[in-house]
Amino acid sequence: MKHSKRPLKDAEIAAKIKNCLENRRYKQSLHAMERIDKRKVSFQDVLFVLETGHREEAKDSYDETFQNWKYSIKGKTLENVNIRVIITLNEENIIVITVVNLTIKDSV
Repeated sequence: MKHSKRPLKDAEIAAKIKNCLENRRYKQSLHAMERIDKRKVSFQDVLFVLETGHREEAKDSYDETFQNWKYSIKGKTLENVNIRVIITLNEENIIVITVVNLTIKDSV
């Protein structure tokens, strides 16, 4: 599916994330799995931040290769660790692309 070059609005992103979380429609890329392990967070932390965090619009980007928007969601885990979760949304799922631990010195 080809995505618009216009990003979704905050309310649309929040609604899609909420719907996908409620229906357990999420996936993680291999890259995300590696980064979650390396950055000492759990996938439950990622889901919690997707549920409770906020969009960082300045960190969003359009990926020409995959023709989709990558959205940045920032928040704190239950252990009070600041993380940024980069996701893309398709018609059915949230796809977690990567996770950045903002509490420790981290590189993408």
